[in-house]
Amino acid sequence: MVETPEVISIGDIVTDVFIKLLEDQAHQYDNEQGKWLAMPFGTKIPYDSVETIKGVGNAANAAVAFARLGLDSAFATNVGADQIGRDMIATMEDNNVDSRFIRINNNKIIKVHVPQINLIIIGYYPTWK
Repeated sequence: MVETPEVISIGDIVTDVFIKLLEDQAHQYDNEQGKWLAMPFGTKIPYDSVETIKGVGNAANAAVAFARLGLDSAFATNVGADQIGRDMIATMEDNNVDSRFIRINNNKIIKVHVPQINLIIIGYYPTWK
């Protein structure tokens, strides 16, 4: 770690969760607002697979990109004092990004239902009518 990084990225950091649905578990329809993918409300949808990508987001991705280009890159953000927050810091460090400006908020934890987690449904490619 250098005393003064060449670049500091400042912004949010998230965890993306990609869920691949089974093809027959959702349906599509059109209305005046466009094309929609629908699933029954309140049901547990069976799925094929899940992939979790830790420590991403615009600023986090930029910090990693700068480090991969050979710059002394640092990242400033806030995380919770839980495993998800620790995983986000570890992801930055694993990618040679200086994490000393990442603030750990001891009274905060990150849960799957808060905006720190992005849920992305993949692998369902309907044929639009």
